Amino acid sequence: MPVNIWNSLKEIASIVERAAPNRSQVLNRNASPKLDYVQLYKLLLDPSITSEAEAARKLGRSISDPSYKMLRTSLKKILLNTLFVLDYDETEISKYAAASHQSNKDVFLLQTLVASGARHAARSMAPGMLATAHSYQLFSNEMAIIAFMRRDAAMIGDERTQRRLSLAYERAASSLLIEQRAASFLEEILSAFAASGSEKPGLKKKAEDYSKEVEKSASRLKTFHLRLHAYRLRAVSHQVGLDFEAALRVATAAQKFAESQTLFKSPLLIAEFAAKRIVCLLHLGRIDEGLTLIKGLLPKLRETTSNWLLLMDFKFLFEMQGLRFAEAKETYNRVQESDAFSTQPPFQNQKWDVYGLYLNYALGSLTKSENLQDLLEYIPAYAKDKAGYNVAVIILHIMRLIVDEEYEQVTARVDALRMYAKRNLNDRGAERESLFLKLLMVMEGCSFDRAKIEKRAAKYLERLNNLPGSNASGPQILPYPYLWNRIIESLK
Repeated sequence: MPVNIWNSLKEIASIVERAAPNRSQVLNRNASPKLDYVQLYKLLLDPSITSEAEAARKLGRSISDPSYKMLRTSLKKILLNTLFVLDYDETEISKYAAASHQSNKDVFLLQTLVASGARHAARSMAPGMLATAHSYQLFSNEMAIIAFMRRDAAMIGDERTQRRLSLAYERAASSLLIEQRAASFLEEILSAFAASGSEKPGLKKKAEDYSKEVEKSASRLKTFHLRLHAYRLRAVSHQVGLDFEAALRVATAAQKFAESQTLFKSPLLIAEFAAKRIVCLLHLGRIDEGLTLIKGLLPKLRETTSNWLLLMDFKFLFEMQGLRFAEAKETYNRVQESDAFSTQPPFQNQKWDVYGLYLNYALGSLTKSENLQDLLEYIPAYAKDKAGYNVAVIILHIMRLIVDEEYEQVTARVDALRMYAKRNLNDRGAERESLFLKLLMVMEGCSFDRAKIEKRAAKYLERLNNLPGSNASGPQILPYPYLWNRIIESLK
């Protein structure tokens, strides 16, 4: 065995010996299944276990028992320790994710070796670590490794290597700074409207300016993540400008770019741009294309994941927009029975209560016993959603009151919606809601006289029918022309 490897092994062995973990500090697949932490670990992975209390009972304990709390804490420590020794390969995750995981471990190992005085071992391992970080454009890791190698070169008087590494460090730092600047641009734009799901056309110029700057940087630097940010910003700039055709073209090009990669190909990135395409298709009212895309993606996702639930959300909306109520009912029931749904926080599932009531209305099975007034209590949960589910709730309440011929209450709800619209539905993206509100006001102004309503509402209905695609301001669960036809049919 060469002397340098022997010296490296001696250094590493001395570090491990001082603080070697015992077998219970790292998860071991071959550990006895009788061990409490192994049993709890298996219960965590069991999809049939729906609560912590149930898991504790399986162990013959209660979640309030001090011994159970200690076991839970110990398992967390074991799982976190085990993260450092995970052994991914590209058959389990993408090449990039596996390389990123390995590179992060490399930096940790290098820093541990240096801090513990094992400079000889660190020196021998650093070049291979640097090659991985550089190949996958992991600039922050590249900088950390170069920093050690540069100091080491200086310590042994290798001036030429020290200068070369200094230049490499500057290149990596510059690339990282440009990528971080692009990421901050994207976050700034997204934070202004993504939380509510409502487009804000006022951001259009800023989004376009940021997009142009990042595209210029990407054409010069050509790093993978910078090119991704350029696609993302360009798509967002079209979206905030309500140009969903253009946003769809960019998202399609971005997905092809992600799929064409060798080192950087990632299912998550491909899914990201596929999801953007789905959003655009929904806004454009292209039902068949959207459903085809969703049905192609669903088999690739586990039903326990939030991404699966998100796709089912879109699937339901496409089916409702396409008036495919039998299919929508199947989707709704499947979601309600899924593990993904049962493990979501309750507030995230409230919209499915709204979906269910809209579905019942469409199927003609919404009864008076289903108290829509109670549903209005959900509005505070959507306080930031200025053109979203609160509008959907109020509209559904109005529809129910019309069916029940409670016209005085309809007037009160229309007045409330009028005030709400005045405050929150003034941008171009809310044109559908605004037109539908005008139709409701016509109905009220005509004292619910069908003949008068149809005559006065014709111009608004024509404009509503001629608007391309879906609404841009919020989640229109059922098409407004369909809802209006239902109103007219219910009037005498």
